[in-house]
Amino acid sequence: MDKFEEQFDNLDVVTGYMGNAMDTSTAASTPEDEVSSLINMVADEHGLALSEGFESVAPPTKVIGGKTATAAPSDLEARFAALNKAT
Repeated sequence: MDKFEEQFDNLDVVTGYMGNAMDTSTAASTPEDEVSSLINMVADEHGLALSEGFESVAPPTKVIGGKTATAAPSDLEARFAALNKAT
């Protein structure tokens, strides 16, 4: 059983390393202008409007210890707190 756990841990480490390497190489080799043109082409085919573009989208927040790293509580957190007070 110990040998299985050791092999499983090793596999997990190798898989994580390979996943990060693949993500990094794929992101670095993807031409941004081709991605933008593909997004616009799909939007045109389906009648979608990309009025503001994707530059205005905020980057994702990091999750630290099960909580997001934002300062202000989200609407969902406020609703959850209100439910807890009601019960």
